[in-house]
Amino acid sequence: MSKNLFLSFLVLGIIKICVGQTNNASPYCQPQYMTVPCNQGGPSNSPSAYVNDNINDFSTTGAIVNISNLNSGCNGMANNYIYYCQHNLQVNPGTAVTCNLKAGINFAQGFAIFIDWNQDNIFQVPSERVAGTSGVPPANTVTVLSFTVPSSQSPGIYRMRVRSVYATPGANMNPCNNYSYGECEDYNVYVGMTAPPPSTVTATASNNSPVCPGQNVNLTATSSGTTTFNWSGPLNYTSSVQNPTLSSITPSMGGTYYVAVTSGTCPLLAGTYVWIKAAPSLTVSSGANPSCAGAAVTLSVASAGTASSYTWSTGSNSVTTQVSPTVNTTYTISASNNTCVTSTAYTQSVTICSGLDNIPASEANLIIYPNPFKNEFRISTSVKVQVNIYNALGELVLGRVVNNGEVINTESFSSGVYLLTIIEGEYRKTIRIIKN
Repeated sequence: MSKNLFLSFLVLGIIKICVGQTNNASPYCQPQYMTVPCNQGGPSNSPSAYVNDNINDFSTTGAIVNISNLNSGCNGMANNYIYYCQHNLQVNPGTAVTCNLKAGINFAQGFAIFIDWNQDNIFQVPSERVAGTSGVPPANTVTVLSFTVPSSQSPGIYRMRVRSVYATPGANMNPCNNYSYGECEDYNVYVGMTAPPPSTVTATASNNSPVCPGQNVNLTATSSGTTTFNWSGPLNYTSSVQNPTLSSITPSMGGTYYVAVTSGTCPLLAGTYVWIKAAPSLTVSSGANPSCAGAAVTLSVASAGTASSYTWSTGSNSVTTQVSPTVNTTYTISASNNTCVTSTAYTQSVTICSGLDNIPASEANLIIYPNPFKNEFRISTSVKVQVNIYNALGELVLGRVVNNGEVINTESFSSGVYLLTIIEGEYRKTIRIIKN
């Protein structure tokens, strides 16, 4: 086993024999691809997937026992390589074999077929490249290649490699080199021998997605016989449990999960795609933070993603809400896109404001005197205003409409600092007053 192959096993955590057989090219070279897996953005051959560089169909005619591996999609293994030991080709010397291949739905792929006729564990190029496309066939179209088993070929089991590479003619393709996009599949060719019967074990994989971030995903594997189960998936995920659970899922955990199911030496592989729904993003902003204690301020959702509804702790169901806190106050907002809900908290800070800056013209002559005071103070204003007085705990201790020159009696107040809020229509102004 090569050093690179050994390291790839360590990274993926593939320690079970059955999974190793599925992904183990040894004693042959391990083909390499830079983009792994060969489907990304969604399940294989779905419109949501922006990478579909795979051998979706490979089938043969003309043999005693033919291969029919259809709609296989991306194999999901390391380096986009899989050894399909359950699919076998049985031929006699001199047999002419026709191969039908089809790539995924997005991008044009070239194809090449190699067979190790001299059984030296090396696909010799060009002598053992038995077929290859001269150009690059379009995506999702059937390509026909053919080869003839040498008439003098000795009985035995021979390794066949089928490889696709994005935008690369098969006639120029190498069985081992590193390419950007594509997929590689190995098969057995039985010459002058009876191929083993196909496996009677069947396998399926499924899950309960789509789900929202933070929820659980239940992976489910079914089989027709007594088997072992070995899962692999994104972020080097592995499990030998038949029906494992992915807890508190995150967007990076989405993708295709594969289970290798075996009742003997040759595993079957089934895949299922886990969809992670996008949750709304929430960024709250304030018209002023800090704001004057008791003054009206508008909170708004500056970025709500794909949210369709909102719920503030104030009762508002809009993208904004107006608040008038007298002390530092935390507000919450939840946003929903009809599937996922995101919540966040925002703290509106307050400060004690003094002076009469930014007062409207109708209150330009507003005067509060004396301040500090003992039991009484007077409010001089050119208009009628609402006056609210709050103690240090934010409790309303007095609220009344005040005319020009009116005296406010505070004999029942304890000594200390109070907040006096002047209200005229939508305008609010908070002033600190002190009783000695």
